[in-house]
Amino acid sequence: MTSLFRREPGFYRRLWVLTLPIVLQNLITTSLGFADTFMVGLLGNAEMAAVTAANVPVFILQLVIFGFQSGLAVLVSQYWGRGDTDSINRCMGVALYAVTLFSLTVALITFFLPAEVLRLVTPNEDLVALGTSYIRVVGFANVFNGISSVYAGMQRSTENPRFGMILFAISMCVNTFLNYVLIFGKFGAPHMGVTGAAAATLISRIVEFAVALLYALRSRRIPLRPGLILAPGRDTLRRFVKYSVPVVCNETLWGTGTSMLTVVMGHMAASQDMLAANNWNVVQYAVLVHMFAQVSGLEAGELVHVIADAHIYDRHVPIIEKLLRQDPGAPAPRFILDPTVRDFYAFTRDSFQLEGYAPAPFEDKIPVAI
Repeated sequence: MTSLFRREPGFYRRLWVLTLPIVLQNLITTSLGFADTFMVGLLGNAEMAAVTAANVPVFILQLVIFGFQSGLAVLVSQYWGRGDTDSINRCMGVALYAVTLFSLTVALITFFLPAEVLRLVTPNEDLVALGTSYIRVVGFANVFNGISSVYAGMQRSTENPRFGMILFAISMCVNTFLNYVLIFGKFGAPHMGVTGAAAATLISRIVEFAVALLYALRSRRIPLRPGLILAPGRDTLRRFVKYSVPVVCNETLWGTGTSMLTVVMGHMAASQDMLAANNWNVVQYAVLVHMFAQVSGLEAGELVHVIADAHIYDRHVPIIEKLLRQDPGAPAPRFILDPTVRDFYAFTRDSFQLEGYAPAPFEDKIPVAI
């Protein structure tokens, strides 16, 4: 087994030189979104939640771009080994068309339908209102990021991973500085809040694109061939689709599945009053489970009720303590659902009964408007 790790002298040094910049580049790319969330979080929980919701489609888009990069890497590394820079330009052209078309489509959707996109993630209209200005701007940032990511991916596949690390480090530094300036209104800039975070991301991505373009135009290592990039040919397209589409599908499905946690949490009740509201919520969901089970020919199982913030107000504490000390005086009632109803929409008020319900006397008034 240990013989597998025995390599010729210099192997691990070359491996480290190639992998370390890639690791740092991925860390920097991840930190870019974290910087937005962290700094916006200093404004308040609502602002942070809005940016988190707005970044769900951005996260999926970045994974799709990564899928196109993976297909590009397979082909470019082969052509680099053969010294075929013309084919590298053709592959890069196909990747640029795919990434630009996809990211621009997403940007236009989020620009013209920002509220509709955010409502897919959260029904909270306050968060939708806060996140609308962010997602409208940040969508176009991904167009510039997609183009520069394709070029950085090409450089990485041709034994130059340092370029991507340096490029995205510049972008992260610009983004972090502009976040501080535009979110909080420093150095005479306007206090833009959530919109400032989006503006900072867009500007940093434009700077990133400009740096990548300047490097590409001056590079003699792999000179650009505009004619080949703009007209890559059908044969290159077929090979690119063969290697990239499976990865794009895999990354899109994985990213969508991972994002579902945020979507589910976004559609849960944001908070509830433990004394005045919790019982009603639990009961209505329990009844709903029985209704779905009956019309589906199943049996109701265990109800797992998840709430993000179930709280007790200080003025409710004495009332709750009194309730806990009180003897219920009667066994729990029995819930009965009309067994003849087999159509969910046929249920009526008369389909539900609560047998043996004997409420204990309780004279205290529960203040609801806090």
